[in-house]
Amino acid sequence: MLVSLSLFFSVVLGVIFYSSSYDIIEKDTHSMLISTANSREKNIELFLDEQKEKLTLLAQEPLIIEFIKASKQDKDYDGLYEEVLKRIKKINKGTGIFSTEGIILAAENTPPGTDYSDYPYFIKKQEGFFFDTYYDKERKSIWLGVLTQIKDEEGKNIGVIGFDIDTEKLEDIVLDKSGLGETGESLLGKKDEDGDIDIFTKTRFDVEDSAIHKISKKKKDIPIVMVMDKKEGFFEDTVDYRGEKVLAATNYIEEVDWGLVTKVDREEAFSDLDSLRNKAVLLTIFMVFSGIIISIFISKSISYPIKKIAKSVEEVSKGNFDEKIEDSSIKEIQVLVKALNRVMKTMKLAVLEKQEKQEKKQSKNNSSKDKKIK
Repeated sequence: MLVSLSLFFSVVLGVIFYSSSYDIIEKDTHSMLISTANSREKNIELFLDEQKEKLTLLAQEPLIIEFIKASKQDKDYDGLYEEVLKRIKKINKGTGIFSTEGIILAAENTPPGTDYSDYPYFIKKQEGFFFDTYYDKERKSIWLGVLTQIKDEEGKNIGVIGFDIDTEKLEDIVLDKSGLGETGESLLGKKDEDGDIDIFTKTRFDVEDSAIHKISKKKKDIPIVMVMDKKEGFFEDTVDYRGEKVLAATNYIEEVDWGLVTKVDREEAFSDLDSLRNKAVLLTIFMVFSGIIISIFISKSISYPIKKIAKSVEEVSKGNFDEKIEDSSIKEIQVLVKALNRVMKTMKLAVLEKQEKQEKKQSKNNSSKDKKIK
């Protein structure tokens, strides 16, 4: 009984310990992911601010403004164009100057007059900064394009300027795996024209480093889809783009309409606890079998001397008062054996005394009969 109770309480304590440990690990992982995600969001915003500042300064350069205002009929136009082209080549790759309608005026690798009016920025007549990501097949890498208006002294839009940014620095921020173990990673995604999600930064599990992962908008339980629906926070019961169960933190970067996901596989997050659980299960099984064996041993060690006592008592009941109950190694049974031996000794003495009295009485009766006969 005591063994069974001990096993029961051991199992209960094990369950309580496992549950408490699970909650602690989940909270620690929650804090780690949220902290990492917030830090990376801040660094991404700083990176974007640097690009905006760089492009703003470029858009304010007198040479650029003078070129935008110039007409092709001006005698100095060709010389001005060459100066602008030289300036452009010193800036980021893909730098271009556009008319407000989206026609190329000057660009490093694109001839003047090329029409980009069907580009979303010009269709929407967007104000401020516009960021776009795309996969360049020629350069075999993902690039980030940024555009903004060129304004004259009166603040009127007179053109558009933009350049491409190698996402290597951006990816250095996102792909930093510090503190994320063997399976953790951060991802950046954006919606495409159909509302599906493009993960445009390299993932930890890419076969092709430069590939863009496309995730269907219908997969509502995937963090990158949730964050693009502006669902921010910590998610403990979800799966990633691989279909693996993960713990994830999401941040929506409103200015560029990007989603940031920082995640780690549940299996890794709880690996130590699962290992402990498995050991606890094995220990419990061992304790159960040990308890059964001990119970059997104790049962036999108690039942055997009791059976011997019962046999001895049966012999006594048949009148065999010379029977002596053998002693036992169990203290409680020793007390019982001594008590029964005393009782049996007393009974034997009582029987002997009774027999002696009967014999004396019989002898006296016989003597009386002999006297009468004489």
